[in-house]
Amino acid sequence: MSALIDVLGALVIGAMLMLMMITFQYQLRDTADTVIYMSGMIDHMEIASARLNDIIALAGIGFLPATTVTVADTNRLEFNTMWNYQTKMIDSSPHVIKIRLANTQTSLGRALSVYQDNDLIEGMAAIFWVDALKFVYFTKQDNLTTTASLVRSAELWLTFRHNAPKADSDPLHTKLQMRCYFMNAYLAGG
Repeated sequence: MSALIDVLGALVIGAMLMLMMITFQYQLRDTADTVIYMSGMIDHMEIASARLNDIIALAGIGFLPATTVTVADTNRLEFNTMWNYQTKMIDSSPHVIKIRLANTQTSLGRALSVYQDNDLIEGMAAIFWVDALKFVYFTKQDNLTTTASLVRSAELWLTFRHNAPKADSDPLHTKLQMRCYFMNAYLAGG
């Protein structure tokens, strides 16, 4: 009889260990999926920030500092430049660049749209999963401003949102805050 109780006890303990191992494997898989998604999101944010910084850094080429930025709203930015982002060369004609969040939602979330003369800049349509966009503008002395002619730098606050790997999980949110300088206007002393 004691041998039978020993066998049943070993069976119960073995089943509990097996259940713990299965639960651990599921938790490990969920954690790995989340890490992979977050890694992809961070890579996407890094590419987005580099592209946006490249766009804003070339603002105002060929313009006086006071005429570089034309619209300085909290949800969009417009500026003048002689730089052609499509050909990556300086043109003889001016261009108006607009940065704003797309109005329509897609399966990849909302896109951050960058336009040159009302045409979407090729290669900039890949900034997806944006949930919110906010601009904060500064003068050369680092004072807050909403006057377009005084803007010399801008902080961009982007919130990215991506669906979690599991359907019943909360979406992943990451926030990016970056400061971009309108180098041509900033260095021109205006």
